[in-house]
Amino acid sequence: VDVQARLNSMIRQVRALNPDGLRIQFSCQQDLPAVRAIAAQLDEALWNIIDNGLNAMPEGGTLTITADSIVHDQGDERIKIQIKDDGIGVTEEDRDGLFFLFHTAQVGHRGGGYGLWRAKHLVELMGGTIDFESVIGIGTVFAVVLPTEEGRAANERS
Repeated sequence: VDVQARLNSMIRQVRALNPDGLRIQFSCQQDLPAVRAIAAQLDEALWNIIDNGLNAMPEGGTLTITADSIVHDQGDERIKIQIKDDGIGVTEEDRDGLFFLFHTAQVGHRGGGYGLWRAKHLVELMGGTIDFESVIGIGTVFAVVLPTEEGRAANERS
């Protein structure tokens, strides 16, 4: 799956929603290797994280999305996608349960605690990892790391 094409499509969808005061910054490494995934599952996982970021910025703000190739601890190439919002941040009380089913930290929003749980589930199905860092009043950065098409095939052969 072409990560850059999938992210470009999602950014067009966000812009079509035309949220007030939203700025989008996007940076993607040129010639990014493909990831081994089902496009619809990758889209769903990333969209759930993007939607979470949009909900964290009810007054507008900046959504920053980056995608780069990295060398994983095991020496294989991976794709790291970061989705950053400058929203309200995640409280200490909500950090441990953020990826739990039906856990929501979105007071007064439509979130029901499904999106981030589903994102984590789908990312793990693709052989990847998801993590986050957050500072109250500054925002949250989600990092999704996925094996490349070649990296995952090599791991399956060994």
